[in-house]
Amino acid sequence: EEITERKRAEAALHASERQFHTLADSIPQLVWMADREGRIFWFNNRWYDYTGKPAGDVGSHDWQTILPPASLHEARHRWTQALEAGTSLEMELLLRGKDGAYRPFLTRAVSLRDPAGVIYGWIGTHIDISESKRHEQEIRSAKDAAEEALRNLRETQNSLIEAEKLAALGRLVSGVAHEINNPVGIGLTVASSLQHRSATFAAEVARPMPRQPSRSAR
Repeated sequence: EEITERKRAEAALHASERQFHTLADSIPQLVWMADREGRIFWFNNRWYDYTGKPAGDVGSHDWQTILPPASLHEARHRWTQALEAGTSLEMELLLRGKDGAYRPFLTRAVSLRDPAGVIYGWIGTHIDISESKRHEQEIRSAKDAAEEALRNLRETQNSLIEAEKLAALGRLVSGVAHEINNPVGIGLTVASSLQHRSATFAAEVARPMPRQPSRSAR
């Protein structure tokens, strides 16, 4: 009876694992499973498709081997902390594909616990966020372009305002000059006329008057 129950439990466990593997192989994320110490014993098919590693090869590599050297130290440190504390890991990392190119992935690792809360393993996922990052970059570029266009618009507006100020000042100076020139012209004309009349009058005054005949001569 006891042996039969144990076999049933083992069969149910294997069936559950097969179902999980089937499900994990059908999703686009990279998925792996590890024991309680963090040693990976299974990758899904998507992992092998992305990395180009031989299918079923889990002994010679783990997810950290495809990290860029610049982020390897931090990733190992964070993973070690998660293993020691039994806490989840989440961070953005670049993972190298079989073409040699690095792409951004959101990496998560969570512990698997038995009913008593004891950790017996880990499951990790890597979600490709290339499209999301590209969209973010496009949004940033569009925002930068809009801000630059706004700055140019403001500069143009300020230039137009200054030009309008200069034009208004020019119109004001022209009007003032016109108003000044007109009275001066009129004054000069009047002064010239007065000078001519004064000269004529002076000439008439200076001319000797004709002598009147004496009464005795009559």
